[in-house]
Amino acid sequence: MLKPEGTFINYSLNKTPMNHIIYFLLGKKFHGEGKVEESFFLNRANIAQKEILVDFYGRKNVVESYSECFFHPDLRLTFSGRKNNFLGILDYYYSKIYGLNTLLARQKNFAAIRR
Repeated sequence: MLKPEGTFINYSLNKTPMNHIIYFLLGKKFHGEGKVEESFFLNRANIAQKEILVDFYGRKNVVESYSECFFHPDLRLTFSGRKNNFLGILDYYYSKIYGLNTLLARQKNFAAIRR
């Protein structure tokens, strides 16, 4: 449990239609969930993660947001991750536009505040 006004944030990779399209066009395998061969276990952002937080902290205390719309290291698109990079700044603001961010964002996070 968190202290009063404490914040818990869970960042996960987001599952977007655009990722599927890009991987298909590049001939790469898109790994949805589960164990990555000879590596780690991948669990992408999903409603079950959010509902666990809602059960603990209440629906009004849980928010979701998106990030890394133009940062995709697996596709070698890492230039926007550099400090003070124009595309990085654009990425930050683009990730706040609901609807568009859900199509491109590489990451989705759930934040919960204990009140």
